[in-house]
Amino acid sequence: MLERRNPDRAVEILEAGCGSRWDVQLDGLDYRVIGVDLDAAAVNARMTVRKDLHEVIIGDLLKVDLGERQFDIIFNSFVLEHVIGAEALLRRFVGWLRPGGIVLIRIPDPDSVKGLITKLTPHWFHVWYYRVVLRYPGAGEPGKPPYPTIYEPVVSRTGIHDFAARHGLVVSEEFGSGGIKKRDRLIDRAINLFTGLVSAFSFGRYSDDHTDLLIVLRRPH
Repeated sequence: MLERRNPDRAVEILEAGCGSRWDVQLDGLDYRVIGVDLDAAAVNARMTVRKDLHEVIIGDLLKVDLGERQFDIIFNSFVLEHVIGAEALLRRFVGWLRPGGIVLIRIPDPDSVKGLITKLTPHWFHVWYYRVVLRYPGAGEPGKPPYPTIYEPVVSRTGIHDFAARHGLVVSEEFGSGGIKKRDRLIDRAINLFTGLVSAFSFGRYSDDHTDLLIVLRRPH
């Protein structure tokens, strides 16, 4: 997937929107991670608890100056749906990416039932969902998700495919993932029933078999 011209050099990774956690396994790979995020509280928690960033820049991804630096991997996880100017940010990724490098984008799929509900419900409902259903402690507090969602048109499977075609990128891989865990809690069973009904009444327009997308874009040499 990643085309490396110099295997003797550490893989340079930009975590664009690094937040408070890193959930990618890179065991056995020599790499260096530079994290950029606007949320100082989340970054401070990341540096205090996980201590897995080699360099941190606190700033707006749409404005931060990285000079002439380029990266082998740009990892952008559950960030684009929160950005006003998402396409402009994707263009910055293209400029920061080395030939042969990849961009990994994770977004809640707007064509899933979860994505539809996310777009139609207010932010307070997202906070409630994180606290009650996901049991995420401190949800909505400074430095902790969920964050307000925007969902510009490019933040979708078709939008990202179109962007890639217009900017010389290749869609290497894409996967659907996520969903309500099959636990025996009443609230989980109710949500599964509800999402199944929404999918059925939309004649499959909105999927209930996954909630999120992972799309891998590659810049050819």
